[in-house]
This record gives sequence, C-alpha cells and structure tokens, in this order.
Amino acid sequence: MEGFAGGQQSIVHLVSTVQEATLRFVFTDGHGIIEWTEFYDDLAQLEEVDWPLMEERYWY
Repeated sequence: MEGFAGGQQSIVHLVSTVQEATLRFVFTDGHGIIEWTEFYDDLAQLEEVDWPLMEERYWY
C-alpha cells in the first residue's frame, strides 16, 4: 500500500485449498481490470497463470 512503512510483521497468511473450503472460486491470468485478462474457474486451467512471473519481486 502506497505510503505504508509498517513492514510485514502484522500480516497474517491463511492457507487452505479450494477442495477443503468447498467454495466457488475464480482466478485470472492478469489484473482483473485489464480488458484482455481471462478469468477461470477450473483448476485444470491453472497452467494459464504465468507462475514464473508470480515468483518475481516486481511485475511489469
């Protein structure tokens, strides 16, 4: 968040799986506001995500 300098000590990461949560879900191959971004709701389509990019510190 712009201007926030508090560090990550107060961030809590909750981890689960879609199967455990039994909730509907959606994921994208880009920012949801961009016109050409594709939305997916099938785990078989996770290969559409650019996983090497997800591991980068900065996304350009």
